[in-house]
Amino acid sequence: MKELLMVLDSIKLSQNIKALVITGEGGFFSSGHNLHEVIKFSDTNSKKVFSTASEIMEKLNEFPIPSIASVNGPAVAGGCQLVAACDLAISAKSAIFSASSIKLGLFCSTPGVSLVRAIGLRAANELLLTGKAISADRAYELGLVHRVVEDDKLYEASIEFAKEITQHNKDVVQLGRETLHKQASMPLMDAYAIASDAMVRNLQFSDTKQPTLCNGNVIEFNINFQVLQFLKLDIVYLSDSKRFRISITFKMEENSQVIDNSLISRATKAVRDYLEYDFECLVSDINILTRMNQASSERYMELTTNTNDMTRKLIDVNNRFASLSDALKKIDQFDKDIEQLEKKAFEIETLTKQLENRYNKLETEHNH
Repeated sequence: MKELLMVLDSIKLSQNIKALVITGEGGFFSSGHNLHEVIKFSDTNSKKVFSTASEIMEKLNEFPIPSIASVNGPAVAGGCQLVAACDLAISAKSAIFSASSIKLGLFCSTPGVSLVRAIGLRAANELLLTGKAISADRAYELGLVHRVVEDDKLYEASIEFAKEITQHNKDVVQLGRETLHKQASMPLMDAYAIASDAMVRNLQFSDTKQPTLCNGNVIEFNINFQVLQFLKLDIVYLSDSKRFRISITFKMEENSQVIDNSLISRATKAVRDYLEYDFECLVSDINILTRMNQASSERYMELTTNTNDMTRKLIDVNNRFASLSDALKKIDQFDKDIEQLEKKAFEIETLTKQLENRYNKLETEHNH
């Protein structure tokens, strides 16, 4: 195990190695610890042994380059742990996998850490709780290995597996792998935050492939559709995949109707006419654009319906306001009329008092 730690440390410093393939010798991938020896160790020495194994797994987890387990034979206990700790795994068809030490009274607790993280608790239980060996095909079903090949094809298949990684930019792979491992144990929003930062950093890499514009220009079309106005169509040729990418920009037209289904075909025809080239959209692209158009149309109709409802409600409110305004005017006039009546009543009351006083005066004079 110490030799493997030294190898990992030396590889980590290399600038030329892009992938690490780990395999076994003598018909075994790894048989794990020698339990007959471990049982005789003191607690201190046993702890050192298991700590060293855990250190290897931690180093693989933090390793700057992807690791591939090439399982050429039985992977038992710690061997199973090593397979699970690698980023990828490919197995010979005759290989078997087990955590059989439970049969000897020792539960594979440390191998369980890597197994649970690699294939989940439910799948890991099959190995950890039963102690039974499983075939390479069963390991593939559980997700412990990614590919199973004939025994005599394992070496070539492992190299090809590694080449699928090494063809990519080393810094991009390293950043992506580091981000994947960090976000795996994070809450969702924190994971998205570091993933977004990683993509921004990735864009700054000097050799990140940039698509080149066809003819160096952006092609603009002014084509009126029923709902969306076709502002511009950017045609980009992706040299790495040798195909065109279309970027379409729309804007809403005033008083527009529901979009028809001919948008994609008309847009494609416009591209063909411009390029004088038999251009064909990918079916997936067409489906995506069709769904986007349908969603835009449905949203437009929803907004139109809502606007009409709001207009009707506004008219109703205006009518009620007008009625209320008329009522207020009538109330105001009524108040003025009451005020005039109160003035008249006061004048009548004053006149009545004057008449009473005059009557009383006349009556007094008559009596004398």
